[in-house]
Amino acid sequence: MPLQARIQKTRYRVEHAGAFWDVDVFGGILDGLILAEIEMEREDQFVVLPPWVEQEVTADARYRNSRLAKGAMPDWLASA
Repeated sequence: MPLQARIQKTRYRVEHAGAFWDVDVFGGILDGLILAEIEMEREDQFVVLPPWVEQEVTADARYRNSRLAKGAMPDWLASA
């Protein structure tokens, strides 16, 4: 079974429009990657996106921790 790399990240809790976001700032091989997530009570819940959210990646498998831990960086980050 191959070893997985450790993900280096610092998590911040950020409030925006009455909701709390978990913002992960990655280091190490993933330096430059920042992901934000919010826990919603319902799938159809209205969320005010902060101005610093650029792209929705919830369904994008490239951003799952299991893939990132294997050193598989998202394409845009690998070419930066």
